[in-house]
Amino acid sequence: MRRTTLSLLVATLFTLTGCSDTEPSNSALNTMSTLFQGKHSIRQVQSRFDQAFRLYGIPITEENYLRYGSILVSLRRDGGGKATEMEILDQAIKTYTPEVKLEEMMAISNLMLQSGGR
Repeated sequence: MRRTTLSLLVATLFTLTGCSDTEPSNSALNTMSTLFQGKHSIRQVQSRFDQAFRLYGIPITEENYLRYGSILVSLRRDGGGKATEMEILDQAIKTYTPEVKLEEMMAISNLMLQSGGR
């Protein structure tokens, strides 16, 4: 079910922006800077993602920008919008734990932010 939701979200991201999966990485970043709550430049989004990817040992690729961006949008929506995508990502960076995968830490971070933890 989650995989289907993620696939639908990625397809929606491409449809809304007219992107294809063969375009350069700033397409995914442009999409995220548009869809993420708050005003964030492409450079801000890329910088934060690149920091998280390096920290968690994840290759910096178009596919990973899309994958983790979609996860963040889903988490924000599932949480009722109490925390923005960038707040969740920032919290995942701040609370880095080597034994925990980034997507798991983003989910934990979302729960922390929903309950008022910063």
